[in-house]
Amino acid sequence: MKRFIILFLFSTSLTFGYGLDNDDSGYKSDSGKRYQYDLSQPMDKIGYSTDISAQRRDEYDRRYNNYDHHIENDRRSGQYGGGVYDDY
Repeated sequence: MKRFIILFLFSTSLTFGYGLDNDDSGYKSDSGKRYQYDLSQPMDKIGYSTDISAQRRDEYDRRYNNYDHHIENDRRSGQYGGGVYDDY
């Protein structure tokens, strides 16, 4: 039971640890694009893997925003953000 509680608290802190209202939250790439998660960080990878909302934002961006050229530039330079914010 203790393991479940610790895991639950850990996963909720990952999911709710970043907020849209806080300008300092998340990860900002060199191109200026903001993401909720920095996927080069193991803890952020775990959080992203369980955050359906962040994954949906990325999927929407890929489908309907013609996969923003800033994201392509980030990928080429080895920067991998997840849960893109649309406030660029």
